[in-house]
Amino acid sequence: LAAMEFMFRTEDGARQKSKQLEATSRAMARLASEDALTGMLNRRGFQDALEHAAERQGPTQENIDFAVLFLDLDRFKIINDTLGHRVGDLLLRGVGDRLRASLGPNDVLARLGGDEFAVMAVDHSGMADIANLASRLSESIRRPFSLSGHRVQTSISIGIALAPADGRSPDDLLAAADLALYATKESGPNGYQFYRPA
Repeated sequence: LAAMEFMFRTEDGARQKSKQLEATSRAMARLASEDALTGMLNRRGFQDALEHAAERQGPTQENIDFAVLFLDLDRFKIINDTLGHRVGDLLLRGVGDRLRASLGPNDVLARLGGDEFAVMAVDHSGMADIANLASRLSESIRRPFSLSGHRVQTSISIGIALAPADGRSPDDLLAAADLALYATKESGPNGYQFYRPA
């Protein structure tokens, strides 16, 4: 009986350790995919989400399965340099909160680093709907922020790529959205453009 009791205790201890290791592993995976400042997905987590979505894409290019939006804060460096990194961090958190409030429950929001954010829009169909989303995101950021006694005004520039028309792999979609963002910034801040091969 003593031997059996020892065996059960040993098995129970092994199960507890296994559960602890599992929980630790899940926590580490979450931290590896999470932006420390905003608590949203980071670049790695966003890439994983894109890969999962790309695996579920339909076989044709006629429908829009989802859209990738690259967002870049306008004049962030000036704000950061003038008012300090603390206010800059508060602004990034505030921007994240406003963007999240403008998205659908299945849309994915990430901070890629610095003042760059990305959205995988899956709750929207058609270019007009995605254009409306881009306008809504822009409008939410244009309202002034009140941060540590400072009234801060900024805007965002957005580049948009559509899956699968603009790319079937995450890398292709990210590159297309990045090029569209570059074109937006070239034509002036506070706007959006869809990717065009040209």
